[in-house]
Amino acid sequence: MAAPPGTADVCVVIPTRNRPELVLRAVSSALGQSLSPGEVLVVIDGPDDATEAALAGVDDPRLRVLSLPTGSGAAGARNAGVRATDREWIAFLDDDDEWSPEKLERQFEHVRANAPSGPAVYATGVEWRTDGFTFHYPERAPRAGERVADYLFVRSRPGEGMLAVPTLLLRRELALAHPLPEHLRTHEEYDWFLDLERHGCTFSVALEPLTVVHAPSVRTSVSTNAGWQSSLAWALARRADLGERAFGAFCLTDVARSAQRTGGLRLFAALAGMAATARPTGRDLARFLAIWFLPQQLRWRLTGRRRRDG
Repeated sequence: MAAPPGTADVCVVIPTRNRPELVLRAVSSALGQSLSPGEVLVVIDGPDDATEAALAGVDDPRLRVLSLPTGSGAAGARNAGVRATDREWIAFLDDDDEWSPEKLERQFEHVRANAPSGPAVYATGVEWRTDGFTFHYPERAPRAGERVADYLFVRSRPGEGMLAVPTLLLRRELALAHPLPEHLRTHEEYDWFLDLERHGCTFSVALEPLTVVHAPSVRTSVSTNAGWQSSLAWALARRADLGERAFGAFCLTDVARSAQRTGGLRLFAALAGMAATARPTGRDLARFLAIWFLPQQLRWRLTGRRRRDG
């Protein structure tokens, strides 16, 4: 059955737990789209009476709540939402983020104008808000034939390439065939992108910042940040899929950002030695040194790509 005019046959999947005020904001942004979603499905990842009560006060037939008996993490909650709907399209949104009112309308326009012949995942740009700073990412879309790991990690500036999960839109059949990995507690989205690419999927990005991502320095969410050791272990396990160039860049940026909080010259030397096997560029090394030795607020100022909120 065709969707009614002004409605998209899409289910917005929002995983959450123990953050009723935030998820209400996310739900409101999804229900308030200029192109109406057919369904907004909030997946509560384990027992959470407060969130159930808050969502019960939303009077909109498009809203559905799925409460899981036990917590399974963000990937498991998203996969459960994909299985629980019969809509043609899936759009992911995080409980602490929100969409611009025209996000779905603009994104489906992009799909119609840029649909490739094979399976694809579609993303938008983000307005990334953190500690009083606002950035617009990414700076560019993937180039033709560019590997997803190179797009994400081999970059000349922060945020040059990005695929943010709360911007993603894909067909449900693709999400069913290739669910997010539930055994991981860190970088599950990167792992998922690598597997999708291996199965012939491409990534299409509309650069307009249609999703607001709230990313404070300390963030508690369904996802779990397991620290630099887990990041490095993941990179080592997927090194062949990443490729040497992306592996080295990942160690010198993503792993380094987490490891720097622990500090120590021995850890600094170990990471540098690990990445050196991938023959990093001078730009990679300069960013590594900046991450390790310059305060984060100063690094943001030096990018020249921020503005104060408000």
